[in-house]
Amino acid sequence: MPCRVAVAVALVASVSGCAKSYTSFGYDVTRSTSGTVAAAVAGGESRSGRVAIGFTSGTTSIEVVMNGQDLEMGSDAWIAGSAGLELSLRPLRVGPVQSVVHFGPMRGLLIDASTLDVTWGAGLAYGAGLIIGHGGVNVLIDAHGEEQYFAGVEGSATGGACSVKAVSVGLHFGR
Repeated sequence: MPCRVAVAVALVASVSGCAKSYTSFGYDVTRSTSGTVAAAVAGGESRSGRVAIGFTSGTTSIEVVMNGQDLEMGSDAWIAGSAGLELSLRPLRVGPVQSVVHFGPMRGLLIDASTLDVTWGAGLAYGAGLIIGHGGVNVLIDAHGEEQYFAGVEGSATGGACSVKAVSVGLHFGR
């Protein structure tokens, strides 16, 4: 097992041992992309969203986040997504409203729908939002972004960089 993976597993295991777990689901109500790979990642009017599974201890959380940027195969030639491990901080709580700031490394994925060729990318995910509610079911509003770099053939749809910015609305289950 590579050293980076071992460190990540040890960090998640140590935090989860004394932490509460949660799951959140969000649908992107608005999204914009830019960069040389934006056409493959954006996919026109495709659906996009995110899922996070996390472990929290007080105001600090570790999350495994999965983003789907291009989830329709009908008329689009590409399927795009990303996943990563994010540190999530909750610096402020006022009544039923909590602020959230999150960031961390991520891996991008582009799949050519016709040939099933895979192109990998890497980058950084970041964002901030609000969790509104008390108890186990809350509303989540999150503005997030990703800076991705893909290692495909330069000058093609899979070689270069992409910046994704989105606002998600969803549900947060857990505390």
